Order: sequence, then structure tokens, then C-alpha cells
Amino acid sequence: MTSIDPDYFESERDSGSGFNVIGTSVRRSDARSHVTGQTEFFEDISPANLAYIAIHRSDRHHATINRVDVAEALAVPGVIRALTYRDIPENWYTVLRLIGVEPNDEPVLAEDRVLYRGEPIVAVVAESEDAARDAAAAVVVDYTDLPAVLDVEEALAPDAPIIKQSGTNHFVYEGHHARRVRLGDVEAGFAAADRVFEWDYRSAPIEHAPTETTGCIVIPQGNGRLQIRSNTQAAFFTLDNTALILDRQFTDLQVVGGTVGGGFGGKVDVIVEPIACVAAALTDRPVKYAYSREDEMQVSSTRAAERIYIKDGVMDDGRIVARQITLYVDAGAYSRHSPYGTTKAAAHMPGPYTIPNVHVDCHCVYTNRTPSSAMRGFGVTIGDFALEVADGPRRGRDRHGPVGAPAAQRVPGRRSEGTPEDRFRHCPDRGDPTGGDARRSGAARRVRVDVVVDSEGGTTMTLLRGRGYAAVNYPTGMNLGGDPSQALIHSTTTGGFVVSLSSVDLGQGLKTVVAQCAAETLGMPFESVIIDTADTDTGPHCMGTFASRGTHRVGNAVIMAAREARDVMLEVAAEELEVDAHDLETDGSGDILVTGAPEKRIHVSDVAMAAHFKQGKTISGRGMFLKQKSEPVPETGEMDPDSCQAHACTVADVEVDDETGVIEVIALHNTYEVGRALNPAMAMQQVEGGAWMGVSHALFETTEPYYPASREHGPVDFSQYLMPGPADTPAQTSVLLERPASNGPYGAKGIGEMTANAPIPAIANAVYDACGVRLTTMPFTPESVLRGLDARREAGLGE
Repeated sequence: MTSIDPDYFESERDSGSGFNVIGTSVRRSDARSHVTGQTEFFEDISPANLAYIAIHRSDRHHATINRVDVAEALAVPGVIRALTYRDIPENWYTVLRLIGVEPNDEPVLAEDRVLYRGEPIVAVVAESEDAARDAAAAVVVDYTDLPAVLDVEEALAPDAPIIKQSGTNHFVYEGHHARRVRLGDVEAGFAAADRVFEWDYRSAPIEHAPTETTGCIVIPQGNGRLQIRSNTQAAFFTLDNTALILDRQFTDLQVVGGTVGGGFGGKVDVIVEPIACVAAALTDRPVKYAYSREDEMQVSSTRAAERIYIKDGVMDDGRIVARQITLYVDAGAYSRHSPYGTTKAAAHMPGPYTIPNVHVDCHCVYTNRTPSSAMRGFGVTIGDFALEVADGPRRGRDRHGPVGAPAAQRVPGRRSEGTPEDRFRHCPDRGDPTGGDARRSGAARRVRVDVVVDSEGGTTMTLLRGRGYAAVNYPTGMNLGGDPSQALIHSTTTGGFVVSLSSVDLGQGLKTVVAQCAAETLGMPFESVIIDTADTDTGPHCMGTFASRGTHRVGNAVIMAAREARDVMLEVAAEELEVDAHDLETDGSGDILVTGAPEKRIHVSDVAMAAHFKQGKTISGRGMFLKQKSEPVPETGEMDPDSCQAHACTVADVEVDDETGVIEVIALHNTYEVGRALNPAMAMQQVEGGAWMGVSHALFETTEPYYPASREHGPVDFSQYLMPGPADTPAQTSVLLERPASNGPYGAKGIGEMTANAPIPAIANAVYDACGVRLTTMPFTPESVLRGLDARREAGLGE
């Protein structure tokens, strides 16, 4: 059950009256094609004479390459060509090379050394997928093994093997201040505190696990250009980076995106397209390169394994007066987006609290693991987990009385949103259905419940029930090098409007929401707007769909373009009606009428015809929304890289079996402050789908094998990579709180990522409430619960 709280800040916000399309749950523009199976994905195209790529990958974590022999591979029937690094014009790259944010530290195909198991060495092009796979398996590589490092703190040890041939394992990014925050005097804060707490938290790497694996088809064109049909999240990212790797003009390439079967950040990396383009150019044939499920699980970027140490100085009334944080992010073998996320983590700390004394160090570290990169909650998830779980014991479980950071401290004190900063104080109050009970000591409420397992035999099992609470904030967009989105709009001769974008809809409904923005601004029906998206030839530049930026950045650009088009439309209508354009208004149904004289009107279809065939005008507009590059303040390391902050809180109810350690999430109560819900139904779907993903991250997902415990990258498919099924999905109640952001499209904020964050610490705090075990490592396994219970018994603490 989900609803919009009608009373939240009603007196201070625009209630939405007067809107025609905004705030209504119009049906998704792609709903029919999805449910009828007509939606086209990149693999649905079948160009003639299609060739296929398979990769020979390293089976070593760290080794020098002495020799690569492709003779046996070339002898496999159907093989066309074998590509090595010598075939790649500019073999070294980084995904943010164009804006100079990260170093070119990764080869497209390995040269003389491999730094992780699964690193690509040879790309085989063949007539069939089977032939390509057989040939890739026939490649012979002679190695000399080198010591491998699979842990961030081992990598920082003085005697650790150096992974990079120059420098150290510690990645220096944009100067030391980009990952450090210094506010006040943290040592003085600790000295003044009544109590000091110290904790450490860890997370395992996890996969994006999209339904559709990463891939593309590249089709040579008659004019020498290459058309790339890709499931990328960022069309211009793909075009720019691929052109740089090919050493070709950007105009030589066209990227056509489209519907993406799941991304979550993993399809921002530019991995498959450059290799496929080189193969297509050298063979003059269409080429397909798509990951198998095993490829996706084994070698696609993961969310980084992270380790965070927190030291808090706290007063008896619960105020946090000093916070010191040290965070280690495992980048894996190459940078990709991890340093970017590390800087975002530093900017996000110390979380949703105003703390006078803060000391933050975030370190991005190279190891011999699969490279990590962007994933939903990028740079923020483990911080939210650690900060809110660290706050949990202060809410009374430590038996010393403080309730946690008081409401007055729950403000994004370093954020500038152009709106009152007290919004966050209300989210916890509105979002706790227990009236504050979830934020107080659970010892008096902890209960055992008997559950009937076998009614005939009378068998019962005893469970511990607990409730936990967590509150988080999340940035809309992330900008270290300028963050633009652009839109074009023009009318058809029949009075419809086409919005041209390069932005990608990942399934979250971006096309529907921006169509609502266009229709509202134009004053036209939603059905009159067509979205033409994800084509770099027809759509203007956009950074991509990630960092919760789609609705905010693209929506603003569409509104700007629609305003410009509306002005022209009213000028044409005014000439036809022989009135002043300022005297005209639209009624939302397609008519343009004279204010105060509604009988004098003209339909937009007639206006469009007059513009095209009578007045010689183009009803069109262009919009450009840019978040300027954010620079850290040298003295403090503070940054303001986002446009606005969205806020959320979750109360989780769990049952814990103290004999097996199994945790079951019974219910989630979610409250999200979203700015304005442009399409409430889709916003609610984001909230509850994201919360489900949070449960998955909390309890199930890891690429590291459970048995035996190791840091090897284990799973190869969904039978080995654990995710919740329907039986594991808890009941949810959700409330959307609206208070429009001053710089958002009709007040909207980006909510796509934060929805998965709050449930994780809420579940951990609920387990703590149920059985006194504080979980500090994600995921929360039954073993970790049992170990915690054993430790409590050994310490004489009982339950």
C-alpha cells in the first residue's frame, strides 16, 4: 500500500492545483509494448552477414604475459579474425577520459600483463557464436605468475606487491582534498564528548545482475560510419569513449540505444562497444558482442567491496559532536568509476546530520580483483549503512540512555538546496509509524513468537521479533566535470510534438515523465507528445541515465525546450486569431484560447498547419540544463556536487531464528521525500522496487563464495548468485512526502537510487533490536547472526 501524505507541508508548497498532467499517474507510454512483447531490445535486430565475438580471458589474478598464440584459434572452422591489443588504435582508456577526471589506466585488450582473473586478452571474430567460443578457448597464453593482492588493507601494507607499474596501490585522485573533509577540530570534539564509540563496517562486492546482459551490435554504414546498437545507459559516453579508442572523429559513429533490460550503473562502463567497432571496421561486417550470463557474473564491473571505520564523540543527550571516518574502496584492478564514487562518498559524509567537528578520509585502492564501478547508490550505500547502524546502539541498546541524534541535528547542514533545510527533520517523524518506538530501546519490546511448523505433529519454532529504523539522504546527480542534458522539440503538421533526446530509459519510466513535463509546459494533452530518445544522431548531448539524474536533468532540459516552442506556438496562434500572444492561454486539451473570451479559440492542429504552410515558421525549441562543475574547497574538502537532496526513512520488522540465524523481513514501512511526484504511480513503483533491492543487498547478494569463505569471484549464474524470490518479499507500506525542490522540474528530485539504501541499516537495526547482535558486514548471513549470538553468550549477555 502506498500513498501521498496530503498534509505534509501543505501550507508551504504548491498543492498541485492547476496542473494538467503533472502529479497524475498517466499510463506509461511504453506499457503496451512491454506487456505485448513488442518492445525492441538491441538483440532483436538481425543484420545480414552478422559475425560474433568471443573473448579469451586471463585465468590468473596477476601475471606477466610471455606469449600469446592464436594459431589454433584461427584454425577453428568459421573463424574470421583474432584481435589483440595491436589492433586497437588507442588501447589505453578510461570511461571519463573526455572530461579529464580519471587516468587512462586500463587496456582494452591486455598487453604484457594481466591484473585480474577474467581480463580480456584476445577477441575472436567468427561466423557463429559457437565457433567464436571454441576459438577463444583454443588461444594459448604463456604466463609468469605474480603475487596477487585481494584485500584493500593488504594492498596498503608496506611490503604489498605493487599492482600498477608506476605509483602505488593507493590511487591519488584530483589532489588529496578531493577525498578529504576537515571541519572544526575533531580531537577537541572527542575530548568534549561524554562518550566515544568506535565501529568498523564491511561490504562484499555485488553484481548488477541485470536481466539483459551487456552487449552491442555494430553495423558498418555505406558512408564509412559505424552504427552502434547498444544497451548502454549513456549514449554519448559510449560514443565519446569509443571514438577516442578508435582514434576517429565523433561524427564517424552513431549510437542508437533504446530499451535496456536492467542497468543499475553497470552499463555506464564502455567495455564491449570499442572491441565490436574495431572488429566491424576490420572485417567490414556487422558484429555482435554480448556477454554470456557467466561473463556478466564474472567480469562485469561490481559494486566495490568497502571498509569503513567510524569514531563518534557523543553527548549524553545524543548529539554527535565529533565524527572521524576512514573509508577504503576496493577499485579492483583499474579505476573505471571507483575514484569518482570515492569522492562522492567523501562529499556525502557525515550523512544526514550537522556535526561541528568532522574528519573524513576516503581511499580508493587497487587490488587484483574484478574492477568495480558505478552501481545504484554509488558511493553512498555503505556510508548510509554504517552511519545509521552506528547510530542504532545509541538509541538505547547500549543501556546508557541516549536516543540517537536528536531531530535538530537531522539536517543536511552542508547542502544548499535553495529551500528550508528543516525538511529532513520531518521525514523521520512522518516515516515512523510507531510514533518513535522504532527509534527507542527495543529491549522492553523484544518478544519471542511461536510459529507452527507442523500442525499435525504439533511442532513449533521460536523466533525473535525486532523492529529497526534508519534515515538517509541522497544527492540528485553527481558532478565533477560539468553535468549537462539537452533536449529538442518540434511540432508535427498535425499538432503533435516530438521531443528528441539522447537519454536512455532504463525501465524506470523516463520517457513517460519527460513527456508529462513537455505536455504540461506546452499546455497540450499528454497523448500529443512523442519521445524520440537514445539516438546520438537525432538527440542532443546528455551525460546519461545514472546518478539519479534522469528526471531532474532531462526533465529540466525538456521544460526549457517546451517553453521556447510554446512561445512560437502562441505567436502563430495570435496571428491567426488577430490578438496579442500574451492574451492567450491553453486548456490542456489542445485548444488555444483568448483569456476572458474562451469562445475565441483555435486548435493546435490548425496552428501547426498555419505555421508550416501559411506563416513559414517552425514551432520548435531547445533546452539545455547544466550543473556546473563542482570544485572542492581546498581548506575543508567540502563539495556541493549535487543539485538537491532527497530524503528517506524506513522502519523494518524482522523475525530472527536464533537456532539457525535466518533473518526474515516481515514488513517495511517506507517514507520518501521526493520533491514532487510527477507520476505518483511510477514513483511508488520506484520506492517499493528499490526497497526490495535493498532487502536483496542486505541479506543475499555477494560475489564471494559462502563456503569456504574467500575473496575469489565465485558465481557464474543465478543458481549461484543468491537473490530473493517472491517468498522473500516483505509486505510494504509506503508514503510519499512532497515538497518541491526549487531547481527541480516542477519540483521533482531524483529518487531512483536512494530507495534501496534505507532498508539496509533498518534491517540491521531490527536484528539488533531482536537479538542484540550488531551486524557490521553486508550481506547479513545466518552465520554472522549465530556468531554474534555465541559472542553474546560468551560475554554473559544472554539474548
